[in-house]
Amino acid sequence: MDAVAWEVLARFRSTDALDHAIQTLKISGFDRGDLGLPEVNPPVERATPEAGSAAAETGTGAQQSRVFHSAVAAAIAAMIGALIAAAKGGGIAAIAGAAIGAAIVVGIIAELIVRAFGNATQRRRDRSAAQGKLVLAVRTGSAERRERASVVLREAGGELL
Repeated sequence: MDAVAWEVLARFRSTDALDHAIQTLKISGFDRGDLGLPEVNPPVERATPEAGSAAAETGTGAQQSRVFHSAVAAAIAAMIGALIAAAKGGGIAAIAGAAIGAAIVVGIIAELIVRAFGNATQRRRDRSAAQGKLVLAVRTGSAERRERASVVLREAGGELL
């Protein structure tokens, strides 16, 4: 392994091209931790590696994450509803009804919240792409991986920086 930390940067003009690059890089053996979306010309308060970069996820990956979180919230709500019904001495039907009702309500609320967040993220990425500020950073560990990342980024429509 080289002692030098290699990094490849590419600008994308569309979120679809960015998503394609991320998927191809993952298939090519790059880890999620190797990918980031650095903010171009961030304000001084966010001009640090930690604050000035976001995790690189595809739209599909983000959607799967939101669905998972909604399902977990609904399951927790169902358990709470069942406990409340059981504590009040309700029968099996009442417990099941309370659990299902709570799960549906919390699931809908959670879905609305994560969907709003996802839409805001997508709009922000679309805006960055239109302004020429949608950049994907790929950390590589060697000259060979740097070359592979460069090829993938160019083939996906990225402009190497």
